Amino acid sequence: MQDLSELSEYIYERDRHEFNLGDTLDIKTGLLLASLTFLAIQSGGLIGPGLTFTQSLAQSLAILFQVLGGVFCVAEL
Repeated sequence: MQDLSELSEYIYERDRHEFNLGDTLDIKTGLLLASLTFLAIQSGGLIGPGLTFTQSLAQSLAILFQVLGGVFCVAEL
């Protein structure tokens, strides 16, 4: 009976630790997703007729990678 009590305490502590770690990851991912959204909005405003082809290509790649980062953040959540 003693072993069962010790095992249940161990399981409870492990579960509590995992839930706290999950909450921390969710908060960090949410902040990262908000930052990526802000950067994507700023990048989208920079694309215009005044850019050279190379600048436009680089800006398009930056937006693509920001969207990819957002997808990974949502997948983590």
